[in-house]
Amino acid sequence: SILLIVGCGTEPEDCAGVEGGDTKIDDCGICDGNGYNDDDYHCGDLSVLQDIIDLNESVNGTPLELGSLQSWNTGRLDSLAIWNSELSILPESIGNLSNLIFLSFEGNKLSTLPESIGNLTNLKALTLDSNQLTTIPESICNIIPDLDYCEVSNSSLCGELPSCFPSVL
Repeated sequence: SILLIVGCGTEPEDCAGVEGGDTKIDDCGICDGNGYNDDDYHCGDLSVLQDIIDLNESVNGTPLELGSLQSWNTGRLDSLAIWNSELSILPESIGNLSNLIFLSFEGNKLSTLPESIGNLTNLKALTLDSNQLTTIPESICNIIPDLDYCEVSNSSLCGELPSCFPSVL
């Protein structure tokens, strides 16, 4: 198990006191920062991981245990695997993990995927087998053509599949 604590610095009320006046607050809450925390992890990526933990804890009532978690390339998350956990819901923010190449949620309790899954345009491998998926959003067709590997077996898919699936099956 890995306990993820996101600490990205302090969040100022505004950047009016910072030289330049009209500066932006980055993902870490730092005026005109580069979006990385002191450990050189991308704060936006850390925030998505925290969303996954928080959302599943609120749904399941118990903390989500993350097993094989991630690898980082230049501070950006490029691989995420949460296997055989109690993962039952994914936040829309999952689509913000723009550097992901590998994504695996094998052996969980997912019944659906967020529409933002289609934003993961760098993804090369997607493993969703052994979940409780009943639907898959049409947005997945944005990434299906670029995937080298996609596994969605042992689920409860019913009804209409996304338009790109008949060509894949």
